[in-house]
Amino acid sequence: NRRYYFFRIVCNCNKTCTIMYRFEVDGKPLVKQIKFFEAAIEALAGKNEYMKFFFGGGIRGVKTYLCLYTIIVACKIYPNLRAHIIRNSLPSLIRTIVPSIKKLLIGVDHKYNASAGNIFFRFPNGSEIHLMAESFDSDKELNRFKGLETNIIFLEQIEELNELTYDMCIARVGSYVRPNAPLGEPKPLILSTMNPTHVNWVRDLIYVPFVKNEVPDDTYISMITSDENPFVTEYQRNNWKT
Repeated sequence: NRRYYFFRIVCNCNKTCTIMYRFEVDGKPLVKQIKFFEAAIEALAGKNEYMKFFFGGGIRGVKTYLCLYTIIVACKIYPNLRAHIIRNSLPSLIRTIVPSIKKLLIGVDHKYNASAGNIFFRFPNGSEIHLMAESFDSDKELNRFKGLETNIIFLEQIEELNELTYDMCIARVGSYVRPNAPLGEPKPLILSTMNPTHVNWVRDLIYVPFVKNEVPDDTYISMITSDENPFVTEYQRNNWKT
C-alpha cells in the first residue's frame, strides 16, 4: 500500500516484524516527516553530521509519534541499543508516551515492564526503550542522570524541562557501548519535540536560529502543523475553527 511506509527486519527471534507509519495523505507525500525520519536514521549510521533533532509546532503535528517511530526502528536495526524517553513527570509519560508506543508495537514482538516505576520496552534483540521522568523539583542536582548510559535520548515537550536537564543529556548521550558492537556505533542521537513557547532558553536554542537561518551544523530543526497530520479528523478540524 503506497500510503504507508513499512519497515521490515528479521529479529533475533527469527520473526519478521513490521512497524507501520503513514507518510502520505490524500496522495501527497508528507515531506517533512520523511526528511526528518531519514535524516535521523542516517545520523545514527554516521551518514550525516546531525546529532540534535528538534521537531516543533502546534498541537497534533505528529511530532511525538514520529520520534517514537524513529526510536523503534533504530532499536530493530541495532541490537542491544539503549534509548531513554524523558518528560517532566512520570504521570505525563504514562498518559502520553506509553499508549503511543503500544500502538506502534502492535504485531511487533516485545516485552513491556512497568514495575516499581521502572518502565521500559524490551525487544528480542536486546534493545530497550526506557521511560524516565525529569522530576526536577525533587532532584535539582539531577542525581538520577549521573551514571546514565544510553545511545538515544528523546526529550518530549522540551519546553517543560529545565535547561540543566538538556545540558546533562548532551553530556550523557552516546555513553552506552553495546555488547559485541564496534565502539562508537551507532552515533549518539538526541530527539526533541516542542510546542510554541515563551520559555527563553528553548526559544534561543531552537526558534531563534531557525528563523534567522543560523542553525548549527550538528542540528536539524523542522517545524510542522496539524495540517500535515493525516490522522486528524474533519470533526477535530471543524471544532478547532470555533
